[in-house]
Amino acid sequence: MLYKEISKNLVHTSMSIKDIVNIYSKHLISEPTNTEFKKLLKKQDEKIQPYIYETKTGLKFQKKISIHFNSKLVFNIDIFSGKEIYSDDLPNENEIRKSLTDVLILFDKTFGLKTDNIPFKGDANQANFRLFLFEDAQKYKEFFNRHEKNGFTNHVGFAQGAELSYISNMYVNTEKTLNDSLSTIKHEFVHALTFYATGKMGIKNVFLEGIAMYIVGLSERKTSTDFVSSFIHSVKGKVPKDLSLKNIMNPEYFKENQLNSYTIGPALIAYFEGKNLYFIENLFDAIKYDKKNSTSGHYFNQMMKNIYKEEENNNNGFQKWVDLKLEANSKRQKRSLDNQPNLLKQVWAGFYSEERISTKNHSSYYPQKQYPSELYSNRQP
Repeated sequence: MLYKEISKNLVHTSMSIKDIVNIYSKHLISEPTNTEFKKLLKKQDEKIQPYIYETKTGLKFQKKISIHFNSKLVFNIDIFSGKEIYSDDLPNENEIRKSLTDVLILFDKTFGLKTDNIPFKGDANQANFRLFLFEDAQKYKEFFNRHEKNGFTNHVGFAQGAELSYISNMYVNTEKTLNDSLSTIKHEFVHALTFYATGKMGIKNVFLEGIAMYIVGLSERKTSTDFVSSFIHSVKGKVPKDLSLKNIMNPEYFKENQLNSYTIGPALIAYFEGKNLYFIENLFDAIKYDKKNSTSGHYFNQMMKNIYKEEENNNNGFQKWVDLKLEANSKRQKRSLDNQPNLLKQVWAGFYSEERISTKNHSSYYPQKQYPSELYSNRQP
């Protein structure tokens, strides 16, 4: 507890030896030995100071962007880049801030953000992240290869959990166009917010990528039909048989049918959001309860069993939902060809009608109190 308290204070402020000794005295603990101080300083150098990350990435700390989400919660994003973020070669500060803020608002409106996910109680109103912008694709690739044993596979960006009071480190290759770079920043920030929502615990890749693609898609005004269309395109129009959630969670089924987390994932999220099942909220809660109570996935497994059972009772509702979306989209395309001048009007009408997803009324100011028993039933808005 004491080490966490000291480490938390070292994140953004400087502390004197006297300050540290006072913390020890406050908690009625004897003063640390020289060896203990050396260990603390070593950890500080390895984990906290920006120049350590500058050495690892070749990027310099440029600026901290703080987004005051509400009166209780501030999101801090440390920006690292090879050039100043005012350079024409990089997204500028306003563009980055807007992208991060848009995603933050959408994530809250869709799934709900709470203020009880900070790693340390002493930092209960600060959520800290790092964002690394590589304008040189080769340097990004070299950095990625040093951290991934399986070699370079992700050409645009990735996010991972961070140490101590930081939630996540996000890495983005900005050599693409401005819009592509901002879209990638949004995508990685959704991953970071997912880490925040689960208390820095991991979730299955189909959900992790599905949530990111879904939220970024919403920010680009995509609808559930768009997500389904992307999924159908990825399987070349051949929808696998028995497309139940239970099968999708089976690695062998997933591989045999050449499913892609980036396409089937957001379609799954859209399906559950359309049914208003609070699936993702329950998923986050189950993971956090399991972590808090060291139950080895008990709540998560129980939640998934209930979802599987409900899917079976609905004769694989996800597959029926996909089929209905395809049928509706086909009819809409036919109507649009018959009435071409009204095409744009139809698109926007769909966006603001029932086709527009995420209608749940979440509020980060009044987070819902939840209990383990609620993880197994559908909550009402």
